Amino acid sequence: IPKKFQSASKTTTTTTTTTTTQQSPLPWKEVWKIMKSKGWTWKGPVGLMTGYRYIKPGCKIKSGQQDIDYFNSEEAVQRFARNVYGWGIRHDTIEALEQIIGEHAK
Repeated sequence: IPKKFQSASKTTTTTTTTTTTQQSPLPWKEVWKIMKSKGWTWKGPVGLMTGYRYIKPGCKIKSGQQDIDYFNSEEAVQRFARNVYGWGIRHDTIEALEQIIGEHAK
């Protein structure tokens, strides 16, 4: 291509980057509020314990299993909510969490 035509034949490429924002999970306070409305309870510290225990609907600490029927820390019950209810993963609306938590409470 002759030099005088080269600048006209050059192709300019524009790259567009699309940024998707990931929706933040519902705050834990909202999730716990839903869980309590579906039958979850908590008990304060006993003896040398310093934290709360979170108890699934229909379960008791004495006859239950730790990390299945009750949880000895907020982190443990949050992990359960993520793994079982999909909090912050699959179900990130109040309505979706209410439905899935209600189904598990039956």
